[in-house]
Amino acid sequence: MSFSENLKTAREKARLSQRELAKQSGVSQQAISVIEKGERSPSETTMKLLADALGCTVSDLMGERDDAPLDYALTFDERKLIDGYRRLNQQGQEYIRQTMYMALSIYMRHTDVSGVESDIG
Repeated sequence: MSFSENLKTAREKARLSQRELAKQSGVSQQAISVIEKGERSPSETTMKLLADALGCTVSDLMGERDDAPLDYALTFDERKLIDGYRRLNQQGQEYIRQTMYMALSIYMRHTDVSGVESDIG
């Protein structure tokens, strides 16, 4: 696939509108639209800004890497959380892991499969 197709796929998998991607990347919504339509090729700087906002690499968007499909594109918030986690020391990372497992367990006990909170609370 082309850069424009990969960009649109990554944006949609990250559940971002063009407006949201523009806000998070610093690239105008109009420029994103034109790039996604294949009417203009982005500069290297623009490619990097878009990839960073989508939590992937420029290589991913260019379709150069078969080992990293865009099926698992991260949202901007997910990327910020992961980046923060990676900056922690080992003790901090272990604390975050334990806290997440505990929070997920509690949430799953009080939420039915559809994601609607139960009356148990």
